[in-house]
Amino acid sequence: MSELTTNAIQHPQPSAARSPEPRTLTVTLRLLGPRLVISVSDHDRRPPVLRVAGAGATSGRGLLLVETMSHRWGYYHPTPVSGKVVWAELALDVASRVVPIADDSAAQSGPVPGDPLLMGQLLVGLREL
Repeated sequence: MSELTTNAIQHPQPSAARSPEPRTLTVTLRLLGPRLVISVSDHDRRPPVLRVAGAGATSGRGLLLVETMSHRWGYYHPTPVSGKVVWAELALDVASRVVPIADDSAAQSGPVPGDPLLMGQLLVGLREL
């Protein structure tokens, strides 16, 4: 959620950034059975661009993270004249959870979609926006 929201804040269309109108975005969470769909809408019609950041880059990996962590993701234009909605679908079922392996001797688990700790961290992050 933070990557989608950050992109909506940091990459507005240049003409929209100079507009006297306040810029707004909408974050929507939908629980659809074993899936959580996160949607972020903004006023920029340009499609999101998946980039490959260099090894030394300090930014530019947001959509790569979204693609890696989500079951699937995409975007659409809700109307012909409005901005866009970028969405990501996270699998919440146990079978789809991935536990990264730190090395051959130990498994290291981090937050997993659907984990109450992860949901709490998301809520704290939203409050800090």
